[in-house]
Amino acid sequence: MAVRIGVHAAQVPDEQVAPPAVSDRLPPDPFPKSVLLGAATLMGLALTFAMFGNQERSNDPAVLRPAITEQQAVRFNDNPDGSITVLDGTSRAELHTLAPETNGFLRVVMRSLARERRLAGLGPEEPFLLYRASTDKRLILEDPATGRTVGLDAFGPSNVGAFAALLVTK
Repeated sequence: MAVRIGVHAAQVPDEQVAPPAVSDRLPPDPFPKSVLLGAATLMGLALTFAMFGNQERSNDPAVLRPAITEQQAVRFNDNPDGSITVLDGTSRAELHTLAPETNGFLRVVMRSLARERRLAGLGPEEPFLLYRASTDKRLILEDPATGRTVGLDAFGPSNVGAFAALLVTK
């Protein structure tokens, strides 16, 4: 026993006693393992259903397409002077010519869709489809080659107007 000045010898033990371990302080089974296993199984099933639950839905734009009131198949050709010629998608008749440095929104949308085609290894053979939904009158641009659709109404009336002018009433 070590003797310290000012401390009684009986108060200082030779060896320090370690506090009890955490496992010694907990009850033998703090939470039933069957409940934990059930919760883990339930979470695993929920994740599985979330990941694979949408597999039955069709990604075919023709199946998802709403009823249509107006539609126009269109092609876009960039001209050397910076203008864009809009052609009928089937007859290739000229519908409009957009002057250089105008219709910025239309140009951006079309270039982004053309870029997606290039990335997918597709060319300009198939025309784009521009249509107005009969249920809510939304104007939608669809690329049947990639399956991509753009709801144009989300970009405001002036931007919708640039595409609405391309619809030809037959």
